[in-house]
Amino acid sequence: VQRSSSQPRNIIPAYNPTLLLEAFAQNIEAKLALTQDLTKKVIDIERIKMELGDNVRRRVTRAMEAMREQIPPSAEPTTSVGTIPGMVEDLDHDTLNAERQIDYKKANDVRKPMAPPLR
Repeated sequence: VQRSSSQPRNIIPAYNPTLLLEAFAQNIEAKLALTQDLTKKVIDIERIKMELGDNVRRRVTRAMEAMREQIPPSAEPTTSVGTIPGMVEDLDHDTLNAERQIDYKKANDVRKPMAPPLR
C-alpha cells in the first residue's frame, strides 16, 4: 500500500472496491491475452507437425519409387546365399523376438553326399 508523506503510518488505508475490481479486470485481461497467445502457438505447432508429416510421406514415397526403378522386372524373390534348408523362424511369445531354430535332421540330409543313381 502506498502512502503519501502526509498520511501517518498507523492509519489503515481505505479499500476502494472500484480500484480492486479494475485491478482484477486487468489481471483477467492479461491472463486471457496470454491464453489466446498460447492457444495460437499450439495451433501453429499442430499445423507444422501436419506439414512435416506430409513432407515425410512424400519423401518416403519418392524413395520407394526410386528403389522400384532400380530393381529389374525379372528379379524373383530367392533365398539368400548360405541359408540352410529347414531353418525355421519361430516366435518367442514371451519376448516377441524371432528366434532361429534349425531342423538339424533336414540340414544333415541336405549336406550328405548323394550316391550316384543305381542302374
